[in-house]
Amino acid sequence: MACIFLMVIGIAAAIVLPQIFQSRSRDAELRAIQSIRQLQIAQSNFRAKHGRYAESLDELRPLIPGDLAAGVSGRYRFQMTGDGMSYAIRAVPLDGRRRALYSDQTLGIRPGLGLQPPPVVSPVQ
Repeated sequence: MACIFLMVIGIAAAIVLPQIFQSRSRDAELRAIQSIRQLQIAQSNFRAKHGRYAESLDELRPLIPGDLAAGVSGRYRFQMTGDGMSYAIRAVPLDGRRRALYSDQTLGIRPGLGLQPPPVVSPVQ
């Protein structure tokens, strides 16, 4: 009797646990996307005030939460580079189990390749 009970519990766990982990992964990615949007808004405000984009997270420190300014928020590491005319934001998962994200001054958020920008895709002709 106890053996059947343990088998049922094991089967239930095998079904439910992967769904819980997928849900956590999705939540972490959604939080990273929200953080990227915060950085985009901060960049817009910075540009309106200074006439250029910030070149680092440190320059945005007064406009963003402290953890994001330090480069780690949630389960992602954030890196931002820029040259005043443009910027790039990269969000890389700390555990490597989720996809990296990339954004720039075009405001699109797309899957990235770690700390490298994604390849440019030519439009279909």
